[in-house]
Amino acid sequence: MTVGDWTLGAVKEHFETLRAADELRYQQLREKEQIALNAALLSAEKAVQTALLAAKEAVVKAEIATERRLEGLNELRQGVATKDQLDAMDRRLNELKETVSLFLGTQSGRAGGLKDYIGWIVALAGVVAVILSYVALRR
Repeated sequence: MTVGDWTLGAVKEHFETLRAADELRYQQLREKEQIALNAALLSAEKAVQTALLAAKEAVVKAEIATERRLEGLNELRQGVATKDQLDAMDRRLNELKETVSLFLGTQSGRAGGLKDYIGWIVALAGVVAVILSYVALRR
């Protein structure tokens, strides 16, 4: 059977050729899509690795900064006088004050000058207290 110049075999061969060309084109398209997908996945993997590395570096820097802060706090704590040390200095100053008061109280005939001496002694005790506090805080 023929229609024009076309025979049934020629039509069949023509459609098979078109179908093969379409198949080839779709295969090439799928290969290009696969290559693009692989490239995108590789790029995403590199981006994730870079982000993880940056996060690790940030954690390390934060840990170092925290360690430095803690070291600074420890140094500050060591420089502060403890309550026991301050209580001991207070007791010692009170003993000195009592000793000076007893000595000055035994002196007769100097009632007017006694107040001046006590003032000087208290001032001296204050200076000693400041010096002791300074020394204790410097440790």
